[in-house]
Amino acid sequence: MKQLILTLAAVAASVTAVYGQGTGVLDRYYIDGLIYEKTSETTVSCEGAFDDGVKKVVIPETVNIDDKVFTVTGISEYAFSQCKTLSSITIPKTIASISSNAFSRYNFGGEPVSSELSVYISDLTAWCKINFEDSSANPLVREGSKFYVNGVLVTDLKIPDGITEIKPYSFYGLGGLTSLTLPNSVTTIGYFAFVDCSSLTSLTIPSSVITIESAFSGCDNLKAIYISDLSAWCKINFNGSYYANPNPLYYAHNLYLNGELLTNLVIPNGITEIKDYAFRGGTCFETVSLPNSLTKIMDCAFTECSGLASIRIPDSVIEIADLAFGNCEKLETVVIGRNVSAIDYNAFYSPNVRKVDVLALNPPKYPEVKDYYFGIVQTEAYEKAVLSVPVGSLEAYRAADGWKEFKNIQEKDFGGVDGVENDAVSVTAKGGSIEIASADNAQVEVYNLSGQLVYSGTETTVGGLARGIYIVRVSGRTFKVAL
Repeated sequence: MKQLILTLAAVAASVTAVYGQGTGVLDRYYIDGLIYEKTSETTVSCEGAFDDGVKKVVIPETVNIDDKVFTVTGISEYAFSQCKTLSSITIPKTIASISSNAFSRYNFGGEPVSSELSVYISDLTAWCKINFEDSSANPLVREGSKFYVNGVLVTDLKIPDGITEIKPYSFYGLGGLTSLTLPNSVTTIGYFAFVDCSSLTSLTIPSSVITIESAFSGCDNLKAIYISDLSAWCKINFNGSYYANPNPLYYAHNLYLNGELLTNLVIPNGITEIKDYAFRGGTCFETVSLPNSLTKIMDCAFTECSGLASIRIPDSVIEIADLAFGNCEKLETVVIGRNVSAIDYNAFYSPNVRKVDVLALNPPKYPEVKDYYFGIVQTEAYEKAVLSVPVGSLEAYRAADGWKEFKNIQEKDFGGVDGVENDAVSVTAKGGSIEIASADNAQVEVYNLSGQLVYSGTETTVGGLARGIYIVRVSGRTFKVAL
């Protein structure tokens, strides 16, 4: 009898065995230590390992059942969640989907499973196309996991050309990842795609990307984001909540345009909307210049830009949304344009606002709850800041909800300009050069429409520039010049 049992065990290790017949469920098959279930006439899903104590698993591309070849296209729910000692798994390029809890960090009893899981694949393009049902479907979620492509440990990840979408959860928790480069084919970076990649320090975002869905939450060690097109960056939809931090700039703080750190951010002309979270956390920005094409500044657009001391809103802007400049802790001076009609909650939430110039004749609509607007300690803004309004509008502002909370309101003749000082300064194009008059040795900065600084100094004539349109900042004012 003992010999018979040993013989049957040996046969089961290499030949398909069928169990579950007559139980009312699909037949499952035990092949070389793994369990499979038919999902169609030509495909199967891996149900996990027959032995929960297995250390190494190699999932094949195909299996033979009753002399018929089936392709392994999925990994089922809870497939390897009970494998406490699993340290290595090879996933074939045929896998198209992995179900929830296939690689959960905890087993049914709530106990942590094995860490230090090494994941081996042979085709990175195929991996990028897998549908992971959630984070627990990805073996990389295991603490201490390592990722190998064709036997090479991945630290600098370069997504292959042709990939248009980084699927949700696809690189969730890849702890050894230090840098990431995406090809120009990528348009979408899916939900939680790179969450908790705690070693990631730099990131290159191509101009093709139009959507990022909270893909980099928890990437606390990011130091730099590299882009080549500021207009393209301004058009990205950062989808997610305030707490999910949809923009990786929240962690990196430093945005590089064509290799140069953006300290003076000049939004290109033609941009009509600064999207939600577009520059949140950009502590590298010392100044921000907004174009006359702009009409809306959306939620949290410049939240936590802590280096920003002043902001001028152009006349073209009609709406400033929630926390647009919230928690900009150094923000002292705000000039709001003539056509702003609505300012939402916490739009200029800062403890240091001391000067507010509102150029609109009619008071912009104020948040219904007055405590949500200026200042971490609200009385600091309302009691210490000077609110300047157009001549003839004083009584309207004193009577308007929200605005009337300011203790210091005065009329000011803005003189048809933008409410900034040094009105005598002029900038003109002459003979292929930019001429600056009445600047009194002030610092002059010239930017091209891509936002690159092309001159910085105190010269009153800036030459040697190519034909085109330039943005000139001098004495607190911004000019546009065509050469």
